Formats: sequence, C-alpha cells, structure tokens
Amino acid sequence: MSRKEGWRSAVAWEQVRVAFIPDGAWRDVYVFGTNMTDWQAFLDAIRDRRLPIRFFVDGEETELPETAAKIFAIWEAHSPLLR
Repeated sequence: MSRKEGWRSAVAWEQVRVAFIPDGAWRDVYVFGTNMTDWQAFLDAIRDRRLPIRFFVDGEETELPETAAKIFAIWEAHSPLLR
C-alpha cells in the first residue's frame, strides 16, 4: 500500500483528542522530522478526504496550491495559513 493510500498518524487520535477540543483558541501544530514527500502526502490526504479546508496568504483567502513545495515557497516571503 502506498503512503498516499495508507496515510497514518504516528500518534493515536485518542491520545491527543483532548488537545483539540474547541475552546476558541487556534492551535500551532509542529511536525518535526518530516520532508517534502511527507508534506505532500498530508496535502493529498486532506484533499482526498474532501475536508472543508481554506487557504490564506497574508490574511487573504486564495486557492490552495497543488503542491507542498509551492506552499513552502510562499512561506519564504509571506504568511500562509491552512484552516
């Protein structure tokens, strides 16, 4: 099974669920030890699941780029946000 087909978290949802209970605050999520392939797999997974995502650059909503590499390129000079 490819990574795209079998994308899995290293942490069980039940272990972290309480940290994501809505309380009005935004969460900063850090993912260490990843590479561009990992980020592309994440991006593909959220697209495949048709989640209601929104992408902003410097506070203005825009279309989500097709590749993780394009998002990281934006990040060099701007503030991207995935909601």
